[in-house]
Amino acid sequence: MTQESPRKYHPVYYFIIILASASAVASFFMFSSRHWIVGIISLAVTAVFIYLARFYKEKVGKQ
Repeated sequence: MTQESPRKYHPVYYFIIILASASAVASFFMFSSRHWIVGIISLAVTAVFIYLARFYKEKVGKQ
C-alpha cells in the first residue's frame, strides 16, 4: 500500500495566502484604532487577495 503525498501548490499560492492574512489583520487593527478609510481600503485589498488565491488555486494551482 502506497501513501499519497498531500497536494502541493505553487509557492505563489502560499505567498498570496500570507498577504491576504496580513491585510486582514491590518484591517482589524485599522478599524480598532478608528482609521476608517484605511480600514475599508485594507478590507478591499483582503477581498482581492482572497479572490486571487481562489482563482490561482483553481486555474493554475497544482504543480
